[in-house]
Amino acid sequence: MYVVRHGAAAELEVPQQVRCGGHGARYPCRVQAVLAVLFDRLGRHEPAATVAGFALTPLSAAGVPQLSTAIAHLREILGGQTYESLARKGETMTTAAMATYACDQIDQARTELEHPG
Repeated sequence: MYVVRHGAAAELEVPQQVRCGGHGARYPCRVQAVLAVLFDRLGRHEPAATVAGFALTPLSAAGVPQLSTAIAHLREILGGQTYESLARKGETMTTAAMATYACDQIDQARTELEHPG
């Protein structure tokens, strides 16, 4: 079990089989699903919804059960229509576009966490 944390609100346990790997990886990499959950817990709801739209598959939902909870929370916070719009944006992104988007959002979240206010 891996634990990603930044304070209690952003703590997330990640099953070991979710990790990315080369040869011998047992499951597809679901890093985006974990990232969507983490963004939700950090209060970065719009990026969380966009990443969730890209990440949501039956395998990611099974491999990262927190994703379904995060999506329900995002629908509640953002409203169904806004969530669907952001998720659709993520769903239509290419892998390269999502990688760029995710890196940008991680950088922004890191900056906000390091320099609050």
